[in-house]
Formats: sequence, structure tokens, C-alpha cells
Amino acid sequence: MTMLLAVSSLMAGEAIQPLPYRDYGWFIGDVLTRCWRVAEPGKVLTPELPHSLSRWLTVIRVHQQGNRLCIDYQVDYVPFTTETVTVPTWNLTLRQNDGEKPLTLASWHLTLAPLRPIQILKGEAFLQPERLPPPEAVPLRQRFWIALGLVGLGLGGLSWYWLWGRREVNWPFCRAWIRMAGFEDDEAGRLQAYLCLHRALDTYRGGSWWGRLDDMLARYPGWGSLADELKAFAASSAGLFFAAGAETPWPLERLRRLARRLALEELRRGGLVR
Repeated sequence: MTMLLAVSSLMAGEAIQPLPYRDYGWFIGDVLTRCWRVAEPGKVLTPELPHSLSRWLTVIRVHQQGNRLCIDYQVDYVPFTTETVTVPTWNLTLRQNDGEKPLTLASWHLTLAPLRPIQILKGEAFLQPERLPPPEAVPLRQRFWIALGLVGLGLGGLSWYWLWGRREVNWPFCRAWIRMAGFEDDEAGRLQAYLCLHRALDTYRGGSWWGRLDDMLARYPGWGSLADELKAFAASSAGLFFAAGAETPWPLERLRRLARRLALEELRRGGLVR
């Protein structure tokens, strides 16, 4: 019946026909949608949104689908008691292929209701002095971890300075051992491990150590317990690099173990003083 009335009204010559809507039970903050049917298709031009129509409503969105025009209103204010208010007339523009025509939305009514009871006390009764929350104390566990982190950073800095930062001390075997931890146990990884140990020994010799192992053992008596292992390493290196013997290359774990023992001896004696 409503559709028939709307169609008959449009055929009678009305430019715009309002569609049914709920006119009661609206509160502050609600968004209601009101729709009209436009007789002639076109694009409805609106002012910049949001657009305040009255103290009660603000237009927040205008959307069209075919000859159906819908407008979203937001309730900005409600009276102290339930009251029926009048939404004023709103003049728009309808743009068509042959130009622009005025389009008027007639005034309509809406019943608004409050969300709160009427306040009969004076406003001064609700005024309270400002009370700022006390500063939140850092929990004991959090303070513990912060202190532990700072101590760790300090110890780490001191360790770095002692091991790496002092220019007059070098740590060739410590560096070699650390680097070897990242090598793969394959042919390329074992070759890199051999080279790391050779370079560390060269640093202690002040040049190439090859063929001068006995001289180095005499210069560094702390290596006495490693003498047999260092001689075996030299024989293995000769077989690997010069094919001078039948020694098979060491596995990576044995190379790391030798580097670790040399690094511990290096730490014990305080590094290589330049």
C-alpha cells in the first residue's frame, strides 16, 4: 500500500516522496536513516558534511541508489524530558543532464528521549577538588630485571674492552675459536678452521710459524701440554696443504678443541702483548 501511494504521488507530479520511518525512541548519539523517493533521477548535491540542521541533528552521510535518496542523521542533543522536535526544511540541489534543479526536503518530526533523570541538585554539589593519581611505583621484579640488565651491559662492556678494546693486547686464539663456532663440518668449513689456527699461530710468531714450531714451543712454555697436539696439527696441515704426508684432515670438532685449549691458555696469560 505504501509503495502504491508513493508511486501515485510521484505520478501526480511531486518531485520527492518521503518513505516511512520510525519517529520515536531516539537517544543522544543514535544514528537514524531517513529515506525519500525522487521522481527524476540525478545526483543530489549537498553542502560539506557533517552539516548541522538544528541543535538536535547533524547530517553525517548522504547516499543514493537509483531514485532512492537516504540521509544519515546523528542525534547530538536531547531534551530533559521526552519531547517531539521539528526537523527543519532542507534545500538541496538535483543535478541532471539538462542542468540543476532545486530539491526541497520538507520539515518532519522526531521524538527524542533523555538517557538520564532530571537533576534537581545544584551544579556546585557535583564539583570535587582535583585528585591526581599517585605516581605508580615500578614493581620490584621489574626493577630487579632493569638492574640486572644494566649490570650485564656494564660487564659486557668491560669484557669487550679487556678482550678486544685494548690496543696493546691481542687475542688471536680467542678470535679463532669464536669464528670456528660458526663453521659447518664439511670440507669448506674444515679448511676455514685450519686457516684460522694458522693465522693465530702466525700472529704469535710475528710472521709465518711454518717450520718453526719448536722455536715457538720454547718461546711459549705454557704450551708444553699442547706440544704433541700442535705437532700433530702441523703434520695434518702438511698433508692437507702440501700433500707431504699420509695424514688425513682433522674433523672440525678436533680443530675447535685445539683452538679452545689455546684460547684458555691465552686468557690465562693475559693475551698476546704487542
